[in-house]
Amino acid sequence: MNSPIVKLSAAAFLISLSASGQCKDLLALAATNLTAARSSPTIGSVKCPANLDSLVGMAAEVVVSKLGRPDLIEVGRGEHGQILSVQKYIFANSSATWTDIGVSVGGWSVVAPVGKPFTVMYFFYNKGSQIELVRCNEG
Repeated sequence: MNSPIVKLSAAAFLISLSASGQCKDLLALAATNLTAARSSPTIGSVKCPANLDSLVGMAAEVVVSKLGRPDLIEVGRGEHGQILSVQKYIFANSSATWTDIGVSVGGWSVVAPVGKPFTVMYFFYNKGSQIELVRCNEG
C-alpha cells in the first residue's frame, strides 16, 4: 500500500536532488566568476548569479570547497537574536579597497567599495554552519 507520506518523501527527495544539481551549477558559476574577477587587472562589477535562495540549507564546507576561503568573516546576531556567521567573497583583484561595516541588527553586513565598484557575495550561516541567507551586491 502506498502511503501519502512515502509519496511526499519521494517527491521531496527528487526535488532536493535537482536542487543540489542546480546548487552545484550555481556555485561553479560563482567560482568561475570569482577566479576571473580576482585575476583581472581591472576592477569592475560582476553579475550576481540568479536563484541564490536555492543555496539555503547548504553546508558551509560545500561552499568553501567550491569558492575557497572567504575574504571576510564576521559573527553577529540576526534579527531574531540568533548567532550568524557572515562570510563575504569579494569579486575583485587584490588592489580593490573597501570599507567594511560590521554585522548589524538583522544580520546585515556591508562592504562598500572605495573607488571602482565591485561585486560582493554574502553567505549568512547559522550556528549549525548551514546557509540561512545569501545576498549578492553588484557594486
